[in-house]
Amino acid sequence: MSSLNKEIHQTVRIDNYHGGMTRADVTLVIIIIVGFIAAGTFQFLVILKMSFTLKVYVMPIIMAVIFSTTLVRLRILRRRFEHEQEQKEYVRSKVHHLNQRLSELLDQRTELLIAAQDQVALAQTRADLGAMAAGVIHDINNALTAIQMGWEGLEFAEGDEIIDCQNAVSTGIHKAIEISREFKSFLRPPNKESVEVNILLHKLITLLRRSIASTHRLDLSWGLIESHNHGHNWAPSQPSSQPSSDEISLFAGLSEGQLTQIIMNLIVNASDALKGESGLIKVVVSATKTTLTISVTDNGVGMSPELQEKIFDPFFTTKAEGQGTGLGLHVLSSLIKRIHGSINLNSAIGQGTTFTIMLPRVSG
Repeated sequence: MSSLNKEIHQTVRIDNYHGGMTRADVTLVIIIIVGFIAAGTFQFLVILKMSFTLKVYVMPIIMAVIFSTTLVRLRILRRRFEHEQEQKEYVRSKVHHLNQRLSELLDQRTELLIAAQDQVALAQTRADLGAMAAGVIHDINNALTAIQMGWEGLEFAEGDEIIDCQNAVSTGIHKAIEISREFKSFLRPPNKESVEVNILLHKLITLLRRSIASTHRLDLSWGLIESHNHGHNWAPSQPSSQPSSDEISLFAGLSEGQLTQIIMNLIVNASDALKGESGLIKVVVSATKTTLTISVTDNGVGMSPELQEKIFDPFFTTKAEGQGTGLGLHVLSSLIKRIHGSINLNSAIGQGTTFTIMLPRVSG
């Protein structure tokens, strides 16, 4: 309110500005002329003892006009300068006020955009989880079948057969609980600022293998990983081996839900790129002491350079109408940039596609 009052006050002062003579200027001119005439008359008649004629007033009037004109002109120039200064100050304050307002609006827009992107990301993740649920349900049905068979066998079992049936029921129950617990952990991931990558990827890959086509193979492999807390590096003895938490500490600077969203989106897209044909999706993890790198590669149809330029644009999709929103990779890219990471794309027609994500690595 104080800034608005100041602007109103400045506006009034500017509106009252006049470029010509003011009443005060006219009064000053009259005083100067009268003063000069009085002084000239006194000088000529009293001091110089000259006789009274109209010529006595010529010189004082000329001097009075010159002096008053110069003085009034200087006053007008001073007022004009002050007016210009007030205008500059007014414009400066107005621009500052508008910049502040624009900054507030941009902050609000950014917050709304982030909230909208998070909602879209959540919807996309839930949609991917829906596809994953088919594989989960299949495994739970297998566990329930084992439970049912063991339970029905108890009616006719004798001796050691009773123990076998009980073990079958117990194993089936524990298997169903394990599957449901894994799936639930992705529906409501813990809200943490860091996540242990090797454990999460192992669980996520296990779940996603149930949802992709039977002709698609999903592999997880590990590259060179520099130890974050120790002096040695970890290198895989086999391409598909997985480091345990005892061998290496591998934490990324994002939440479990965010990493789940990123990996799931890329793997689902890679599976779509295989177009139902047999193929391989390969996830490779490596790390320096500051950066975690995850690449997702498929040997699918690949993308042209023109397509690669648009792939991260909002609402751009290569899927059939009604099968994609075109926001998945755009939201994914925005999310990665928000956590100070980067995403790169390497693809060629007929040679597959690789998405490489670089994330900040943190200590656990």
